[in-house]
Amino acid sequence: MEARVQFAWGWRMRARTRRALPVAVALWLLCASSAAAAPPTVGGVWASNVQPTTVRLNAEVDPKGKTTTYRFEYLTKAAYEGNVAASKDPFTGASKLPVSGETPVAGTIPTSVFPSLFGLAAGTTYRYRILVKNADGATAGPTREVRTFSAEAPFVLPDGRGWEMVSPVEKNGGQIASLNEAGAGPSRAATGGDAVAYASRGSFAGGGGGASPFSAYIARRGLAGWGTENITPAHLTGAYEGSPFEAFSADIARGLYLNPSRCPVGDPCTEGHQLRDSATAALTPSPAEPGTLVAASEDLARLVFADGGQLNLWTPPFGSVVSLNPTPPVASDPPFGAISAEGARIYYQGEDGNLHLREGAITEQVDAGAGGGGSFESTTQDGAVALYSKAGHLYRYQAATDANTDIVPEGGVVAGSAILAARKVLFASAEPLLTSNGERYDNLNANTKAPEPQVYLLDLASAELRCLSCNPTNARPIGPSQVPGGAGTHRPRAVVANGARVYFDSKDALALSDVNVNWDVYQWTAPGAFGCSNPPGCLALISSGLANRATFIDASASGDDVFFITDRSLVGTDPDSVDLYDARVGGGFPEPIPPSPCIGDACQVVPPAMEDPVLTTVLSGPGNPAERYRAYGDKARCPKGKALKTVKSKGRWVQKCVKKKRGRGR
Repeated sequence: MEARVQFAWGWRMRARTRRALPVAVALWLLCASSAAAAPPTVGGVWASNVQPTTVRLNAEVDPKGKTTTYRFEYLTKAAYEGNVAASKDPFTGASKLPVSGETPVAGTIPTSVFPSLFGLAAGTTYRYRILVKNADGATAGPTREVRTFSAEAPFVLPDGRGWEMVSPVEKNGGQIASLNEAGAGPSRAATGGDAVAYASRGSFAGGGGGASPFSAYIARRGLAGWGTENITPAHLTGAYEGSPFEAFSADIARGLYLNPSRCPVGDPCTEGHQLRDSATAALTPSPAEPGTLVAASEDLARLVFADGGQLNLWTPPFGSVVSLNPTPPVASDPPFGAISAEGARIYYQGEDGNLHLREGAITEQVDAGAGGGGSFESTTQDGAVALYSKAGHLYRYQAATDANTDIVPEGGVVAGSAILAARKVLFASAEPLLTSNGERYDNLNANTKAPEPQVYLLDLASAELRCLSCNPTNARPIGPSQVPGGAGTHRPRAVVANGARVYFDSKDALALSDVNVNWDVYQWTAPGAFGCSNPPGCLALISSGLANRATFIDASASGDDVFFITDRSLVGTDPDSVDLYDARVGGGFPEPIPPSPCIGDACQVVPPAMEDPVLTTVLSGPGNPAERYRAYGDKARCPKGKALKTVKSKGRWVQKCVKKKRGRGR
C-alpha cells in the first residue's frame, strides 16, 4: 500500500515536471534568443593621421559576441551634398573600404578598427561612415567629415613675417624663462613691438646687480639687431625668491620691483617698492610699505596693494599711499585683481571667498548672481565689464546694471584662461562646445580617448562662437591647446586688432609642417582680415613646428610682432639654445656671409714664410770647415800648378797638394 502511494505521488510529480519543463525551456530559449539576436553597434568614429592624399579612418565596433563584418563608405562633400539635393541616399556612388567584400571582426567587447585610405585628393573635404552587420542585422555609424591637407609646400610664415633672435647668443649659462614659470615674474612686449621685457634663470648681458633666482631684462630693436639690457637691481644674495620685478607698463617705459632686503629669521622686514624709469633708470620709491601687489593700470600710474585687509592705492610719482577700508576686507593672500585706467573701479577677492567691486565708497559682490565663489578672469580698461569663472562656467559681469550672464553654459572652461579684449572673449574649454556654424568638434584624444581642451573665441556682440584650435582636418586631437597665461597683473596680448588676430599654444598638429608632436605657437586670422579668404579663418604656425617646445610670450598691439620662446635654432647665429624670438611682419636681419669654400689647390695649407737671416759680424755656430788632408793612398787630383806630395803631419803621413818647384834653367 505504501509502495503504491509513493509510486502515485512520484508519477504525479513527474507529470507536473513534464508539464512545467516545456514552459521553462521556452522562456529560457526566448530570453537567450532575445539576448543573442542583437545587431552590432558602433561607438566612436573619427579620423587620424591625415595627410594630403591619405587618412586613417577609425571606429569602435561591438560585435555582440557574433561574427561581424564592416566596411567604410566615403565620397567628397560636394558629391554628398549633390545626392542630398537630388533626394538620393547621401552615400549613393560612394567608394568603399575595403574595395570589395567586408572585413570580419569578432568578440564580446567593443573593438577598434582603423583601416587607411589612399589616393585621396589633396585639400578636399570628404564625408564617410561605417556599416556593420551580423546575422541579426546591420547598423550604420554616424556620418563624419574629414579634410585632407593641401599639397605640401615650403614652410612660410604668415603675413610676410621673418624670425629675429631677441635674446643674446652668449648667456653665461643662463636659461630664458617661460611665461608660466613660477617665480619668473612678468614678461611683456611694448605696444609698438620695438621692445620687450623678459626674464632668465641665471644672469647674462652684463649689468646684473645681484644673484636672484631670476634676472630681468629689456631688449630693444636696433637697425642691426636686438640689444639686451640687464635691469636686475643690486641686492644681497637671498633677497629675492624669484624675479624682483612685479609689473611693466604697456610701453615698457616703467617697471615695478620690490625693494631688495634680507632679514634674519623671525625679524619682520620693511619692504617697499621702487618704480623704475626704463629710459633713465631713475627710481621712485613708494612712500610707505604698501603690501602685496593686487592690480595695476596699463601705465603703472595707479597701483593697488593689499595689506591687513586694506586696499592701498599708490599713484606715483608724487602721490601718497591711500588706504581704503573695503567691506568685506581683502583676502589675506589675494590673487590678482584689476583697477580701471582712471582708478574708479577696483576688482578684488574678499576674505569671504567672493569676488567684489569697489567703486568709490561702495562695494558690490560681483559673483552674487552665480552664488558666490567666483574667480576673477579679465576686465575692460574702464572696468565696466568683467569676466569671472566658477565650476567650469564663464560669467560676464556688467558694472552699470550689476548683471551676471553665464556666457558658456555648457561649461568645461579652464580656470585662468579667459581674456576679454574689446567685445571678444578668448578662453579654453574641455567640453566639445556647439559653435555658431552648428558643429561640435570631437575633442577626445585620438590615442588616450580623454577630452582635450580647445581654444574658443566668442563675439559678445553677435554671440558667434568659433573653435580656433579645432583641427582643420576634423581629425581627433593628439594633444591639448591652451590660451597663453602670464604672471603679474596683466595678461598677454593674445587677442589683438579687435579680434582679427589671435595667438595660442597647441600640442596638436594643426598644420602639415607641424611634426614635433609638442607645443607650438599658432596664429588665427579672422576671415576677411589681413588677406585671409578662408571662411573658418586662416590658421598658421608662428614657431617652426620642429622644436621640442615653443611657447607664446606676448604680441604688439597690432600683432605685427609676436614674441615666443623656442629651443630650435631659427637663424644662423643661434647655437640651438633656448631663446626668445620675434616673428615680425617684414622682419629678419641679413645673415653673416659665410666664408667661400675652397676648391682644388686653394684647399692646401699655405706654407709659412721663409726666414731671411740677417748678415752680421757676430755669428754663432761651427764656423767655416777646416782644411781637409787626404790620408796616404787616397786618390786625389791636385789643381794645376800643384803636385801631390807625401808629408808627415800631426804624427801621421798624409798626402798634400803643394806648389811645384821650378827647376834651374827653366
